[in-house]
Amino acid sequence: MQVLPKPDYDAFITAIKSNCEKLGLIAVDTFITKVLELYEMIVVRHGLMLVGYSFGAKTSMYRVLAGVLTDLSAKGLETKTK
Repeated sequence: MQVLPKPDYDAFITAIKSNCEKLGLIAVDTFITKVLELYEMIVVRHGLMLVGYSFGAKTSMYRVLAGVLTDLSAKGLETKTK
């Protein structure tokens, strides 16, 4: 059985924390995990919906993710989602 290597998300997590700071958010581990999960879902799916309770951080997640992808694209680290 082949074991896949863990993805290297160091630059991604640093950008998440930076964008959270810009937006006045606290980057707790749960929020970082959810942003990473949203990114991974966008990479493998053609479309998706964010559903959940009010004040569940849905809008903040995609705003932070948009900022992260913009920052990483400007640095040349993200090429899949230009």
